[in-house]
Amino acid sequence: MEEWHSGSSCREEKVIQLSSAAFRSIGYASSVMDIGNPLAEEDVGSRRVYIYRELVAKEIESLGRLSHKNLVKLRGWCKHKSELLLIYDYIPQGSLYSLLYSVPRQTGVVLSWDVRFQIAKGIASGLLYLHEEWEQIVVHRDVKPSNVLIDEDMNPS
Repeated sequence: MEEWHSGSSCREEKVIQLSSAAFRSIGYASSVMDIGNPLAEEDVGSRRVYIYRELVAKEIESLGRLSHKNLVKLRGWCKHKSELLLIYDYIPQGSLYSLLYSVPRQTGVVLSWDVRFQIAKGIASGLLYLHEEWEQIVVHRDVKPSNVLIDEDMNPS
């Protein structure tokens, strides 16, 4: 995992907000870093970072070492003003929530039961890795459809 902090690598005008949830917002970074793939950013929040700076630094380092096909890869981080932004791979299909609820309302297309089962197995595989297969136990504590991202092959991340 690389570190990007301060300077022009994390300019505010490069971030376009995609959605927001309680205490955080997800944005699409069009050209925050000099690599070919689009990326997403997660706003951790300046207050939490300020209070738990050492804990957050250790957690970010730990998250950067996670490697599983059903977990979004943390690519780096950057500090912008008083905010810490985590840089993840961009997952184009969006969230499981949107595929289950928003897309069917807009298009009438629903996920087949085979695809739903494939997604459920992928989520379980990612959680098994976090709970039992990685070097330390990681408990997600917020697994829900809006926090599960789906790639172009309908695999959860």
